[in-house]
Amino acid sequence: MTVEEQRIRELAYHIWLSEGCPEGQHDRHWQMASKLAETEVRAETPAPRPRKPAAPRKPQAVAAVSTTSGGTPLKPVEKKPRASRSRPAGS
Repeated sequence: MTVEEQRIRELAYHIWLSEGCPEGQHDRHWQMASKLAETEVRAETPAPRPRKPAAPRKPQAVAAVSTTSGGTPLKPVEKKPRASRSRPAGS
């Protein structure tokens, strides 16, 4: 007997007890217990979260090294630093 069958048997027994131990209702109790056990399994297994599509990457600035007409290389071009925000006076 599997763990799932054992759980269904326990649930069916509790349903049978809660209804006052009626005779001839074992098939209905088993079906009800099967549905309850299936619901328990679904509740325990978290649904996979949808993944957000990855944002396209911006190409990184490549420092261009060019040469002058004489063949000597120039300095690589560097990015300027970002300006910082100033705080309002008196805060």
